[in-house]
Amino acid sequence: MLLLHYALIGPDGCFIRAGDSQDTDLGKLPAVRLVQMCCEDMRNSLKAPLLVSRGSGHEEFLSRVLGVIVLLGGSTIGWFSVWFPLQKAANHARFVPVSLTLTIFSPLLIGMGIIYSVAPRWAIRVLGKPREQRGTIFYSICIALLAAGLLLYWGVRRKVETYGYEW
Repeated sequence: MLLLHYALIGPDGCFIRAGDSQDTDLGKLPAVRLVQMCCEDMRNSLKAPLLVSRGSGHEEFLSRVLGVIVLLGGSTIGWFSVWFPLQKAANHARFVPVSLTLTIFSPLLIGMGIIYSVAPRWAIRVLGKPREQRGTIFYSICIALLAAGLLLYWGVRRKVETYGYEW
C-alpha cells in the first residue's frame, strides 16, 4: 500500500512538519497549505533546503537591532550636520560648518534605520541581508534617500546664507 505523505507549509512559506495519511494530528495544526506528496517526493523534499525552517526570529531581531543602531547614528549625524549649523547661524557664530557628505548621508541612514527597525522581515526579504547581492528596490530606495539628502543640504545651505554667511 502506498501511503501519502503531507507537508504542512506555514504562512511565511516555511516547512512546519511532515506526516503521512495515518497521522491524526495533521488536521488540527494551523497551516496555510497542506501539500500532498508521494513517498519518493517526500524523501527528496525533506533533503531540500526550502523545507528547513529558517531561524527568522534571530535574523529579524538582529536586523531590528542593527536598524535601531543605524537610526541612532543617522539621527546623530543629522543633528550635527543639519540642526547644529542652523542653530549656530541663528546665534550669529563666527564660523558655521556645513558638511556636504554628512548632510547627504543623514537621510539615507535614518531611512534605512527606520526600514530595518520597523519592518525587519520585509527588509530582509525585499532589500536583502548584509553581504548579499542587492536588488533594484534597494538601490532605488538608496538613490531616493540620497536625493532627499542633496535637497536637505541645499536647504540648509540656503538657510545659512540667509543669515549672511557665504561659501
